Amino acid sequence: VNSPPRLGIFSVAPKVGVELTDNFLFSALQWTTSNYPLNYQFGYLSKSGVNIVFQSKSLRSFGSTVLPSGVDSNNFTLQTFVDVFDLLGANSTRATKIMVKQG
Repeated sequence: VNSPPRLGIFSVAPKVGVELTDNFLFSALQWTTSNYPLNYQFGYLSKSGVNIVFQSKSLRSFGSTVLPSGVDSNNFTLQTFVDVFDLLGANSTRATKIMVKQG
């Protein structure tokens, strides 16, 4: 039985920024599996509740993008995520919230 990748670190920097202006760096470190290589997919949850992927499955454990503002009624919070896939397609997800203010 194939187990999903073991959770590592997921971070987004900066933690606070401005929509469509600041570049946000997503990175995933120290994820492990018995079935390498790992592929990383990064994205965020839109205001309408849809997962928006800005970097599809890639061997790159980092990616950067500008982002839309977060939900204004929730202090401009935006949920971001990484999906990590092993060679056999098993995956694990980790999420973190950041603040993306309106410009």
